[in-house]
Amino acid sequence: MVSNTIKDDLINRGLWNNAKYWSKFGEMLDIGLPVEDSYQMAKEYMDTLNNKESSRRHHAKRVPGKADDKKSNIEDEEVGECPVCGKTGIPLIDLQRHVNDCLQ
Repeated sequence: MVSNTIKDDLINRGLWNNAKYWSKFGEMLDIGLPVEDSYQMAKEYMDTLNNKESSRRHHAKRVPGKADDKKSNIEDEEVGECPVCGKTGIPLIDLQRHVNDCLQ
């Protein structure tokens, strides 16, 4: 059960009815994180997605036709922080595996 404080925050952020948020929240619960940590991780994930999309739109306005270019720079990757050990800069694609390793 989600606390009223968390529910109010999600409603204010527009995430209460967001399928991507709840999917990530469920993934975090599935790997054994408590509700509060799952809420925080999923919220950070959505913030990262929103920031990346905003940056992409801004870049497309500045350089027409260049928004779809593939980039391999590490700074362009989405990264997160492990709620178990506190390590930062972990690519989101590897974060779940890292958290699982920390929990074992």
